[in-house]
Amino acid sequence: MKKAVFFVVLAAVMVFVSCGAKPGNTQAGSPVSAEGSLKAAPGETYYMITFHSGSDFWKAIFMNFKRAADLYGAEVKIMGTPADDASDLARILEQVAATKPAGIALAAVNADAMVEPINKIIEAGIPLVTFDSDSPNSKRLSYVAVGNYGAGRVAGEAIAQAIGGRGTISGTIVPGAENLEERWRGVRTVIAEKYPNVKIINPVNERYDEVEAAKQISALLAAHPEVNGLFGSLSSSGVGIGTALKEMGKTSRDIKVFAFDTDAGTLEMLQDGTISGTLLQGREKMGYWSFQMLYSIVHKTIAGAENWQSINPLPPTIDAGVTIVPAERAANYVEDWSNYKY
Repeated sequence: MKKAVFFVVLAAVMVFVSCGAKPGNTQAGSPVSAEGSLKAAPGETYYMITFHSGSDFWKAIFMNFKRAADLYGAEVKIMGTPADDASDLARILEQVAATKPAGIALAAVNADAMVEPINKIIEAGIPLVTFDSDSPNSKRLSYVAVGNYGAGRVAGEAIAQAIGGRGTISGTIVPGAENLEERWRGVRTVIAEKYPNVKIINPVNERYDEVEAAKQISALLAAHPEVNGLFGSLSSSGVGIGTALKEMGKTSRDIKVFAFDTDAGTLEMLQDGTISGTLLQGREKMGYWSFQMLYSIVHKTIAGAENWQSINPLPPTIDAGVTIVPAERAANYVEDWSNYKY
């Protein structure tokens, strides 16, 4: 009986869809084409905007942003600032907005500094979602990233277990970066809950730079030789911390290090025993779902899209997930971007 009902409903839906297709109806906001499929309008363009542009970290994200766009024939472009300058990112955001793109996916380098620039984009009628790093007090529609608090708990648990539940840990951060602050909140919470014999020394500011990370970690370890665990909370941390350890003649046998992301340098240091493990983010999900959500607003494929500036129809956050990569599996995650072009 249930199967019969299902097929009747399905048939009705198919009739509705076929009757609803209007020839030539391909403008943004009218998703059904002459062929009855979701197609982008000619020239319909979506942007991905990042800080530290050119980093390998963004490549898998943008590749899947483009993969989603290709499903509909939409155009995508990537832009960004080479550093972590929020004012420069805001300037680029303004430049992109002036071209009247269909939608924007933004890695918000600084939560507070990006509130006003993001709000201006939304008020101009351009849908915007954030990924990787958020600006939660802005009017952005959704945030697609690792659940940073949860990822921090995973990292804290891994480090605490690696040092046998006893010792002193620290690591790297960039103060003011909401995603990194949340990762460290996760570390602190799980340590406070479960590991009374583990002490935390405040992480050092590495300024999104491997050289600075190595410098700051070297100074930290010189001042606190008791440290036996380190958490590199961002992608540049792995190589920076590993470099500092190598200069001191230490390896993962001496200090347990868990990094973030699977860039080539981090994987090399994981394979040679300098660091103990790294956390892999769901980068593919960030790119794919960022695009899909923007497209669902522009083409009104989600209920409430007609009134998106007043009532947000998208989920406020999507967790892309995290996986610990140990040394013995590092080779499985090596990526070759030599032929990749943005």
